[in-house]
Amino acid sequence: MSLKALERQSRRQACSEAHLNFKMDPNEGIKAIFNWFSIIVNELKGFGEAIPEDKLVRKLIYSLPESWDSKKMTIIEAKNLKELKLDGLIGSLLTHELMSKPLIKENEKENQRARH
Repeated sequence: MSLKALERQSRRQACSEAHLNFKMDPNEGIKAIFNWFSIIVNELKGFGEAIPEDKLVRKLIYSLPESWDSKKMTIIEAKNLKELKLDGLIGSLLTHELMSKPLIKENEKENQRARH
């Protein structure tokens, strides 16, 4: 096997492992995590591994951290995951993230006031 073929095989394996172990860090935003997810998926496509959209949707949902459990359950219960598109999921997650930020900031302010 040539060096180039070994490098390609190694990169493919690394991408497969990155996809398999993909998890969102609680401190990451949806845009950042989706960008990283897209890079991994696009590299796998480049190696000929086409992943069905419903599997990508499931992977992204189940990669969300515990702090997203209520949103995760809402999506799972309300939508048919086989029909949910990745763009629709991202839109829903971005909306939730934007709406929850003011609440988090307000809670932080209240906690600071309580300490003083």
